[in-house]
Amino acid sequence: MILGTGIIAQDPSLSLGPWNLITVTGEVGLEGMFQQRETRYSELLDEQTSKYLIGGIRLHTSSYFWKPGILSLMLGGEYNPETRNEKYLVIPDRSEVRTLKKLDMRTTLFGDRKLNLTAWINLDQHYFNRENLTNIRTNNRQWGANLGSSNKILPFNLRYYTLNWDQQEIEAERTFNMAQQGLQARVTKTFHRHDKHELAYSYDDYHYTYSEPGEVTNEVYRLALNNQFFFDREKRFGSRSSLLFYDQAGTYTFNKVDAFEQLIFHLPLNVDLAGSGNFYRLEDSGQLITTGRARSEVRHQLYESLYSQVFSEYAATRHTLYREQEFRAGAGIRYTKTIPVGRINLEYRYYRHHNTLEGEPGTIHIVNEPLILDDGGGNLLSKPFADPQTVMVTDPSGAIRYSEGSDYFVNVFNEFLEIVRIPGGRIPPGGEVLASYDAMQPGNSHYEANNHQFHAGLTLFDRLFEVYYRGGTQGFQDVESAAFLTLNRYDQHVIGGRVYYRFLSGGVEYDRYNSSLVPYRRINYFLNLNFRIRSRWILSANGSLRDYSLLGPEVNQRYINISGRASYQAARFITINLHAGYLSQQGRNIDLGLLTGRLEAVFKIRNLYLKTGTNYYNRNYTNSNFTYSRVFVRLARVF
Repeated sequence: MILGTGIIAQDPSLSLGPWNLITVTGEVGLEGMFQQRETRYSELLDEQTSKYLIGGIRLHTSSYFWKPGILSLMLGGEYNPETRNEKYLVIPDRSEVRTLKKLDMRTTLFGDRKLNLTAWINLDQHYFNRENLTNIRTNNRQWGANLGSSNKILPFNLRYYTLNWDQQEIEAERTFNMAQQGLQARVTKTFHRHDKHELAYSYDDYHYTYSEPGEVTNEVYRLALNNQFFFDREKRFGSRSSLLFYDQAGTYTFNKVDAFEQLIFHLPLNVDLAGSGNFYRLEDSGQLITTGRARSEVRHQLYESLYSQVFSEYAATRHTLYREQEFRAGAGIRYTKTIPVGRINLEYRYYRHHNTLEGEPGTIHIVNEPLILDDGGGNLLSKPFADPQTVMVTDPSGAIRYSEGSDYFVNVFNEFLEIVRIPGGRIPPGGEVLASYDAMQPGNSHYEANNHQFHAGLTLFDRLFEVYYRGGTQGFQDVESAAFLTLNRYDQHVIGGRVYYRFLSGGVEYDRYNSSLVPYRRINYFLNLNFRIRSRWILSANGSLRDYSLLGPEVNQRYINISGRASYQAARFITINLHAGYLSQQGRNIDLGLLTGRLEAVFKIRNLYLKTGTNYYNRNYTNSNFTYSRVFVRLARVF
């Protein structure tokens, strides 16, 4: 590899009869590593020291047969054999995704024609970790084909795929196996410049096997129609609509229909009219629910400073166990004023809500309620008196079912349930999930609510300083209720301030939520630094602290996240990088402390790279302590 530093690049083309090679790129590398691991759980101590040597090669080629537009081929692969045994993999690299074996192939027939065919195959074995907490070993095997046409009459795309995915969490020995195949078809049509129509059909067959709760098998059929049409060239008057048919059979069988229509009119004098309607129907083995919803809105923009809005919304729901009617109407106004030293923003919104429910008290099943799992707390299910034993959490597609105790846990707060993600599980930070559960449905009830929301903000000196306030209240009257009706009477006050100055930004926010259901107090601090010194030093640091306290049961949760990076260009061929981070989560059912650091030096001479450095990792989590450190040297030749 050292001798290769002076070799010029290869000829960009090579022809062997009908086959023509265009490019070849890749890397040859050699790495040595020494690392130590210490695991302590209660009174048990386990230590391990490892040394190993790894060499590898990575290649990527592109070529074609006969002519570039007839048949093209892209082929790539990677292989990194190691000298260690499998047991060592309980401590894989804590900072990088590490590939052991990989093969990618893609071929396209008639790529420059209106009708083309593409086929691919991907094989991959690699190791990675989630949030520096959970070590994962993964084997992926997938292949498929895509037939597409870009003709002017009826463009379409047809895709078939098959996927097999085996994943193991190494320390916990929890496995996740997936076998999936599907067919997707899409047709688009445009009759003139003002419209667009799309019809899509898909069939997916899912087979998932977990360590718990077992195998999940579903077949899913989807048919969707989306339309967009404007009546004029300026697109001031138009409509958007969507229609979805969804049918699923297997472990969980249900079908649903979701239809949506919206009309938009931009009138003179900056007046906008908008109206929309929605119909939703879902049926499974235990219930049938239909909902119709209509909304109208008038918006007006006066100059650039004053925006006003008036709206109304009506919804009617028919369930197997109850009938519900809702009517909501309100208005809002937003005022923006530029002053000599900054800008003032004022906003007020009010609506009145009428709700009438007819039915017998009983248990209902809530299906696929969307929820964002924020580590800051407050991830409450919308229905009170839910049964924690019936909670099921999935990903947004509804296909991957998460496991309680490994991916999330359930907290009980008064009459409500909170879903809390577990760090290192399969739910990403701030990820969206769908929750299904059983809850108690109240009997006949009626109430009217008044809701007020206010916002005031002041920015000064070209956004150098910003202070703001958000407030809201909700009260009820004419309440006629039976058992299991829970109303949220609250007043909320949020005060915050931010500073933006060149390389520095920071702020603090205080949130006081006085609620009849789940009152809380939350304080957030954040600070960000980013600057460069004489083009040699690049420094950045980010930190946040969130202190969240539930005022009823006196539960405190604190989240601290600090990370920093420094890069120094010592010479044209020498770069030194430093990364460090600290994460702390303390609260109910969570006690995590994580410290990570990485220091490395990179030497580059033409296409020869030498990298050396050290890593440090310390984790305190669930009565266990894990410490990991390593030093490494890597030599690579890129071509």
